[in-house]
Amino acid sequence: MNTILIADPHTLCREALCGYIAHTDQTLSVEGVGSIDHLKDRIRHAKPDLLVIDSDISDWQTNDFSCVKTAVIVHAANESML
Repeated sequence: MNTILIADPHTLCREALCGYIAHTDQTLSVEGVGSIDHLKDRIRHAKPDLLVIDSDISDWQTNDFSCVKTAVIVHAANESML
């Protein structure tokens, strides 16, 4: 079974995205976390097949998630993010 981990500090958005994906494809296992600490802990214990990070998760840029395929949801971009 493919697993997706959604990291988003906004509870409503995180739960809606997890629910939508789980409803759309019932062969996927979808889990959500709301903080960088929970994200790092979850990846340490079991790596998902895909990590989706909301750019509002604090300190996500200073961590190395190269061990897993990662997509980043960016609401707005500026030079400091590049």
